[in-house]
Amino acid sequence: MKARTIVLVAGLGYLFGTKSGRERLDQAKGWATRTWNDPNVQAKVNEFGATAARVAKDQGGAIAGKVKSATGSSENGAGAHTATEPPRVP
Repeated sequence: MKARTIVLVAGLGYLFGTKSGRERLDQAKGWATRTWNDPNVQAKVNEFGATAARVAKDQGGAIAGKVKSATGSSENGAGAHTATEPPRVP
């Protein structure tokens, strides 16, 4: 564990403390920015976002039903506690 920490600190010191390290960091930042702004990458990001939204919409009702059954509540509120009545402890 100590060896990992030493390597990590040395790497961060190189990146932020030396001119060549900052240049490498800037190169990596430029590569990441170009990659993120690539039309093919953005198409995949938008496709994934649309898929995630559709799945969340489709599965939302099923998940809500599972939560209701797990908590013991029902559609008419049976099993739910009101704000004025504390829950009963057996």
